[in-house]
Parts: sequence; C-alpha cells; structure tokens
Amino acid sequence: MNRTPRDLGFSMPPEWAAHGAVWTAWPDDDEEWLGHLEAVNQVVEHGLAEL
Repeated sequence: MNRTPRDLGFSMPPEWAAHGAVWTAWPDDDEEWLGHLEAVNQVVEHGLAEL
C-alpha cells in the first residue's frame, strides 16, 4: 500500500507560520537579469536582512 506524505505526518504550512530556516537562492546570472544583477543583488540582500 502506498502511503501519502499526509499519511506520514507531513504538511505544507502557510508562509506566515513560524519556522526555523529559510531556503533561498542568490541571483548570479547578469544576462538573466538583463544587466541589472548588481541592483537585483542589493534588493535581495535587503529582503534577506528583513527576514
């Protein structure tokens, strides 16, 4: 019998629920950001500091 993640006690909590860590990725491809990578990194850095 195949058990679902829910059957095994897993759940997907809402974004606002308390949690112990945040998984994120750092933008690194200037071409993907149309030459604005430095500005994008500043925005990401500010956002992460707010966490």
